[in-house]
Amino acid sequence: GDKGEIVLEKVADANAAAAGDGGAGGVWHLSKPLAAAANQQTVKDLVANLKELKVESQINLKLDDEVRKDKQLDAAHGVHVIAWKGADKKLDATFGKSGPAGELVVLTSKPDQVWAAKGYSAYLYTKEVKDFRDKEIFKFDDGNAAQVTVVNSHGTLSFTKGDKWVGTFDKNAIANFSEDKVKDLLRAYKALNADDFGDGKSAAETGLDKPEATVTIVLKDGAGKYDLLVGKTATGANRWVRR
Repeated sequence: GDKGEIVLEKVADANAAAAGDGGAGGVWHLSKPLAAAANQQTVKDLVANLKELKVESQINLKLDDEVRKDKQLDAAHGVHVIAWKGADKKLDATFGKSGPAGELVVLTSKPDQVWAAKGYSAYLYTKEVKDFRDKEIFKFDDGNAAQVTVVNSHGTLSFTKGDKWVGTFDKNAIANFSEDKVKDLLRAYKALNADDFGDGKSAAETGLDKPEATVTIVLKDGAGKYDLLVGKTATGANRWVRR
């Protein structure tokens, strides 16, 4: 209850449908508290865990308000999980404290009975909203990169790959240039993920109205181009960015 409600729904895969398979299988999306793409593996792991839940025994507890709070089965602390397959409700239960007998659980249909369940992995259900979201910014094969450009207040760095990487700064060759530095940059960017999201923040707040830097990565043979605008510091060493 103290984290609010999160709703995940499987919808038809538009990309798969366009490829001619009718969108079979579907993809997971976050529909509450906001609409966003979900991390597919995160949701699949949660769904897989639902199949592992096994009721071991009934626990002799009188569920008054004090006991519910102590066992974390109250509305503020219990983890209320509802799972549907189409119109068929497969699970409607609240999970509380874990003990020697298993995870305490109360079924909504039997609100005064407490059961002990095995197989419940709490960390799959208690994530922050951001951790259910797809955080991927870039994903490419760094071995296919052909050109990298970095523009900031210092000037323009440009790197091009032929037989090996060469580099210029404001169109002048870089003295003592090391292509390993470019390879390090590409390793950092090839699977770039977000730490958090800037929902509700203006471009001025994030500094993306006047980016402090632009990073551009071009793949060979026209296979892809990746542009990243870099704004103000978010937290620590993290920066606000926009693809």
